[in-house]
Amino acid sequence: MFFNSFLLPFLLCLSSFLVTQVDITLGATDESLTFCDLAVFEDKMKKDSNQSGSELLPAEEKGRLLQLVDKVKILEGHFLKNSIPEKNRIAQNANAKERTIIVPAFEWAQSPDLIFINFKFSHRLSAPATLNVVEEKVNITNSVISFVMHNNKDKEFRFRLDLWKDIKVDEVSYSFGSVGRCTFTLPKKDSSVVWPRIYAAGAKKPANMHLWYAVHEKYEDKLEELKENSGKGKDEEKDKDSETKTTDSESQGDMKKEKKDKVDDKQEKQKEDDDTKKSKITDTSEIVKSREM
Repeated sequence: MFFNSFLLPFLLCLSSFLVTQVDITLGATDESLTFCDLAVFEDKMKKDSNQSGSELLPAEEKGRLLQLVDKVKILEGHFLKNSIPEKNRIAQNANAKERTIIVPAFEWAQSPDLIFINFKFSHRLSAPATLNVVEEKVNITNSVISFVMHNNKDKEFRFRLDLWKDIKVDEVSYSFGSVGRCTFTLPKKDSSVVWPRIYAAGAKKPANMHLWYAVHEKYEDKLEELKENSGKGKDEEKDKDSETKTTDSESQGDMKKEKKDKVDDKQEKQKEDDDTKKSKITDTSEIVKSREM
């Protein structure tokens, strides 16, 4: 009866606990354990004692079992503190404080409708790349691209760039390469324009920026064609503006001439009126003189 009531449940509880601890140690779970089984065991001991009206175990034996329960609880805390998930979390926090912040080098190119950016996780293109970099935060708007990435150890890569023109945010894509690289593809909002540079007007030129020659050569002919078409369109617009300005100028000239003619007519009429008045005065004077004579 003693074995069935106390030792068997306790051994089952202890074995279940140890198996769970092994799972935690191997990284199978990171969930916090509860001592429900041990609590049930303690309650069972008390209930059985109350129901029987007498102690089924000697006080000394019962004390030893309760001490064992306390030791198992301490053991649980030790396992949880030193479990793999907890160690990883502590290590990541420590690494985050000690990381070296680097602005990654990059090269860029464009097609008529896309902008390509190839990042190398290094401070310059000629230096070895950092491997196993993962993203922490990527933020892309219609005119800005920025991100924070790290290698889970000692290096953190931060980047921000104000773009020369707007892009289509919903169609942006990026992917990691196998040699410490990450490529972004940014669709242009206006595909009829060749970007003269990638950074915005008034922004400082990135020190570690380069032209992506391999991609540039691939689309060079198409870009030249687009430039020519854009130039023709601009010339046509200039001609149209010139014609408009000429027409406006002629209209303004005609208006000035017409205004001047009106002024001249007015002045001439005024002169005629003055001459008429003078003539009338002269005639009147002559009449007065003739009467006096």
